[in-house]
Amino acid sequence: MLLYVASENGDVATVQRLVAAGVALNEPTLVHNFRTLCESDVMQQDGWTPISIASKCGHAVVVQKLIDAGANMNTVDERGQTPLRLAFDNDHLHIMEALMNAGADVNICDNNGQGPMYRATKKGHLPVVEALIAAGANIDQEDNYGQTPLHRAAANGHHLVVKTLITAGADINEKDMGSREWSSGSR
Repeated sequence: MLLYVASENGDVATVQRLVAAGVALNEPTLVHNFRTLCESDVMQQDGWTPISIASKCGHAVVVQKLIDAGANMNTVDERGQTPLRLAFDNDHLHIMEALMNAGADVNICDNNGQGPMYRATKKGHLPVVEALIAAGANIDQEDNYGQTPLHRAAANGHHLVVKTLITAGADINEKDMGSREWSSGSR
């Protein structure tokens, strides 16, 4: 429990002491602390580990200490979210970069079939898309509805992202489950 609280609060010194003492790094928990327990969405996020919490909260030094100590960077919570996904969804791109540099799997999808590439293209975040391509992300990975990152980028009007995906070799003939091509949703 202490490691979770220290990770959430960015308490590097406590994290280092607990890691040195051999506290388990990859044990999921439902309870983070009293404050977050009172928030309605926390009860649905079972399976978070200290690195998940630190990634979500933006504590880069804590994330790096946990990576260095051997924490599982690819752990998934009840929703299928990884520390990489949590970092991206909370705009902690420096943590995303640290996780990718340490070898985090860039192709793990959540329960909706959405991986980091899908999320980045949907938001139109070109630097993240480029970093994910460089890290080997699957640019044609389909979500649960058969939509690819190219579908999402086009549907949201992110023309530079569309161009980047096509240049990187995205399948322009891929159709979603409704037999729609990526260009049919283009703005």
